[in-house]
Amino acid sequence: MKFSKLIKPIIPYGLVMWSRERKRKATFWDLYKEFLEKGTKVEFQKESSFKQVVSVQGWGHSGSSAVVDMLREYDTVLPVGGVDLINSLAKIDDYTIEVDFLRLAGGMLEIERYLDGNNFFQNDAVLQRFMLMARSTPFFYASDETRNILFEFFKRISISFGGVMSRSHYNTYLQQADERNPQIFFLRKMSLKEYRELCRTCINSLFATLNRTNKKKILVLDQFFGDGNYEDFKRNYDYCPNLKTIFVWRDPRDVFEEAKWVGAEWLPTKDAESFIEWFRVITSDQKICDTEDFISVRFEDLCLHYEETKSRIEKYLGLTPKQHVAPKTAFDPGISIRSVRLWQKYTELNKEYEKIAKALPDYLYKN
Repeated sequence: MKFSKLIKPIIPYGLVMWSRERKRKATFWDLYKEFLEKGTKVEFQKESSFKQVVSVQGWGHSGSSAVVDMLREYDTVLPVGGVDLINSLAKIDDYTIEVDFLRLAGGMLEIERYLDGNNFFQNDAVLQRFMLMARSTPFFYASDETRNILFEFFKRISISFGGVMSRSHYNTYLQQADERNPQIFFLRKMSLKEYRELCRTCINSLFATLNRTNKKKILVLDQFFGDGNYEDFKRNYDYCPNLKTIFVWRDPRDVFEEAKWVGAEWLPTKDAESFIEWFRVITSDQKICDTEDFISVRFEDLCLHYEETKSRIEKYLGLTPKQHVAPKTAFDPGISIRSVRLWQKYTELNKEYEKIAKALPDYLYKN
């Protein structure tokens, strides 16, 4: 038995809390340096612990969390994603998070863009962003194991030649991951294939920690690949070969109304013109359709044509009605239907709705 396990039951509660608080306040560099000094060994997992990984993609208030909520009700599914605070019946738990280490600034997908470059300023900046991003992800705090997986990934992609400096000589106007111990970091040379393989095994290792006690077959993630490159599925499969993707759409007039009502500051609702421009940018004019790589689901259909839409999703994911063991305990179409056709209920914005309808006719819900 390890000494740490032997003494854990007798460690004073206050000491445990102090240790946790220290890690919460420590910088990435503080804990990464300890990781290096201890010579911690981490082997990445080559195969996924899940038969399928499902990324449910939306555009902001489009209803992706409603699909995640419905999939919470299946006994073979582990859902990890946000809860629809307006309509959801799901309870907030340890898995109510967005897994975003791929898509955020400094995430794996951004680092990929700099592999071929020799610009030290840009390489240093993206690695600084990775450290800041990693410091904010729930995986950083979940356990020593998940934190060490992130450290191992960083060790394999980065080099620091100079050690701690008195100040940062590169990118002095940018935020450092550790202002007290500024570093200059370089990207290690590796091919795109090698990098994606490294990311894939790192992802497998992080996801394996989610399934130790659950033993589920399908992992459902909210917005896993939400980076705007909606047609680059060859790349997506390199990161996650067992990927399935569901795009969730909603009438843009309802998106505009709901975002305005809840005060979603990151989504422009001051006027229809700004909203239309945002919508076109964020969706990249993608068509609502099904392909061999993904299916598209309307939030409205999930509410108004529940059984039919549920069956489509089941067929795509290989689920059966028998596995739907807790129907309508997280997503109830009878409740969520109140969020359908909001634009007809709040007529004071009719002129704005008309502009949106004229500019975005292919995205309106017409059934």
